Amino acid sequence: MVTQASVEEKLISATCVRGAGCLGNSGTGFSLLVARASCAWIHGRDARATVQTEPVLKFAMKEPEHMTARRLVLDCWERLNRPPVGARLLRNIQAHVAKQRGSDGALSPAAIARMLADEGADLRHPEIIESDVAWRQSMLREKAKEFAQAERLLSGEPLSLNAAEELIRNFDALRQKFEHEEAETALADELKALAVQARKVAQSIADHRSADEQLRATQSEIAEWLKVWLQTPALFNDWLELRKRSDEFRKKFS
Repeated sequence: MVTQASVEEKLISATCVRGAGCLGNSGTGFSLLVARASCAWIHGRDARATVQTEPVLKFAMKEPEHMTARRLVLDCWERLNRPPVGARLLRNIQAHVAKQRGSDGALSPAAIARMLADEGADLRHPEIIESDVAWRQSMLREKAKEFAQAERLLSGEPLSLNAAEELIRNFDALRQKFEHEEAETALADELKALAVQARKVAQSIADHRSADEQLRATQSEIAEWLKVWLQTPALFNDWLELRKRSDEFRKKFS
């Protein structure tokens, strides 16, 4: 007997095969999670329950539901004479919404499909799920790029004060971006974990007795900066300006 569940499982299996091809050994597991989330979202189920063991995907599970976005989606669909919902239509609507609302107002293919399903649209489920999987994979790759520069703090190579300041400010810019979006709190937590590890790296160099004295002082200072940022990130910039004006700092590093 053919059921909705059996159709979804076949679609998920097909999507995982495609996902494994582009992501290597980890592709199947990743694509399975994202495909299940896509099915759940399209059919109105709680996608968070589907992937509750994968907090790193948390940011992808919450979709904007603003009426302005819904109106843009419906207007675009209606101007195209209400065609069936497939990959090409989803790309067109995504481009239209992005043009009107900017990248921060992006909608996933699954979110668009669900809005159109509420209006009685004919859904081409395989195309919708594959489009949504590809979109979510792209989003994750973009997030990974944002961490690339921050990972310099974990390289084990000693940083200058200027380089450390620039990277910590980048940390803070990412923190503000992630915490502004409630759905991205998992990434904000991961960013803090990176900062904790970076502080340990700097402190280990500072504690190395055979290292140059000035190098040890510099790394100890960087470790202190990271400690302050972790404890009170919103106050870090003001604190750092005061710290750099202090007599102690000028004596050590001028």
